[in-house]
Amino acid sequence: MSDPGFTIVTFEHGVAVFGSVPISMIGKLTSMVEAYDTSYDKMGFFAHAVRSPEGDPACMVFGSIESLERWKQALLEEAERKHGKGTVRAWWDSPMGGSSSRYLVHSWSSSCHDMPLQHGPVPALPRDASDLQRCVDAVTYLGIDLSQVTFKHQVVPWGRIVAAWDALVVLLEANTPQTNKRIYDFLNRLNEPHGAVLP
Repeated sequence: MSDPGFTIVTFEHGVAVFGSVPISMIGKLTSMVEAYDTSYDKMGFFAHAVRSPEGDPACMVFGSIESLERWKQALLEEAERKHGKGTVRAWWDSPMGGSSSRYLVHSWSSSCHDMPLQHGPVPALPRDASDLQRCVDAVTYLGIDLSQVTFKHQVVPWGRIVAAWDALVVLLEANTPQTNKRIYDFLNRLNEPHGAVLP
């Protein structure tokens, strides 16, 4: 399926959109995807890891909750086969990262300094529980020692986030109905000019 400016390509676990999608077309695009498969009603947040045959990254991916999870796992396994399990390159090419976790890994490892950041050199900070989970997953997968990370541009909020890391992980692992709000509020306070106290 295609439309001026973008192309929809089917994959085993869902569909990917390549090109540029105008905001005015989002509703039509969703209908086009659901017309292909009515279960593909969720958007995945790992389009950067899905590539066209020419090597271009997708701008959107769609599938069901279950198919998106299978797709993410398949992409991780493919990256590990190509680059080696537990390597920075495998993590970077996989669907595991977001803007803030990529900024964290980019600041930690000199081996990925040639890899582009999604928002350029602008520091990306975790803003909610999902962002924080991706950062925690990156630290775990790559064995990052946060005390050894030198953040570019002297990013003060990242320093506060590292200082509060253990408390944030405890909040994340609590996994209660209040978890998302508590983490969101705490990260907001950490990102303010004067920082925050521990929860």
